[in-house]
Amino acid sequence: MANGTILTATSVLNVATQILSAASVALSGSSSGPVSRVVMAPGIEVAFDECDCGLLALTTGNAFPSRGPLMTNAGDTFLNCEPEVFAVTFNLAVARCVPVSAPDDDTAAPMPAQLIAAFTAQEEDAFLVREAVANVLCALAGPPTPTIAAWVINDRVPLGPLGGCAGTQLTFKVAWYRDCHCD
Repeated sequence: MANGTILTATSVLNVATQILSAASVALSGSSSGPVSRVVMAPGIEVAFDECDCGLLALTTGNAFPSRGPLMTNAGDTFLNCEPEVFAVTFNLAVARCVPVSAPDDDTAAPMPAQLIAAFTAQEEDAFLVREAVANVLCALAGPPTPTIAAWVINDRVPLGPLGGCAGTQLTFKVAWYRDCHCD
């Protein structure tokens, strides 16, 4: 186990900062342009209604000890100083404005072309964000000095529409070895 892969007080913040920065840069190259709000927030969810037509938000979810390579929370207890990793679940959401009515009639449904454009933008954003996350995690786990022990990208779920905004949320887990403080 490499020393850089031991969980510290700043491990989660370091990963979160690098992920958020890379995803923001990736989205600036999308056909929808950069997002207007980039936030790291406490809690498991960030309100994405009134997304200012572009929100990128990172939160953390469950944090748990694990023995398995897929970083599942088996509910196991660990005795003495058994080797273990400590995994943290991250949630990275991107939301943009979506049409809620026809351009010239607030009471009419959006036009099919508007919905197709919003769908296309959502899928492009989701792809760019996933690629950015994978690239950062590969770099953090790789040589010459790894700073994380393991990672896995999980599912992507839709968000909204709510308040004229919709998007997706990508979930991924990152693990570090845990120092058991035993001699």
